[in-house]
Amino acid sequence: MKKALLVLGGKYHPFEACGDILMRCLGAACEVEFDTTYDLDPLLELDGYDAVIIYTSTRDDMTPAQEKGLMDYVKAGGGLLGIHSATASFRSCDGYMEMI
Repeated sequence: MKKALLVLGGKYHPFEACGDILMRCLGAACEVEFDTTYDLDPLLELDGYDAVIIYTSTRDDMTPAQEKGLMDYVKAGGGLLGIHSATASFRSCDGYMEMI
């Protein structure tokens, strides 16, 4: 079974409810097990994950170390999926913005 980290949070949306729907749909269709977090520290160590899913809205709290962890993970072949306002989050992180 695949394993994904689902990063949630920000303004404007009911992330917990929407995250539950997303996990239910993807989990059933793709046989994915999820860990969810509002904290970005898991981006520091992503071993064991097949994908990182960013479902956030206008967050700007990613540290350089967290950004590096995510970028290294993707450069090594890890999956990254940005949903909805993931493109409006972490806009001060040039590497993240280039990836997304």
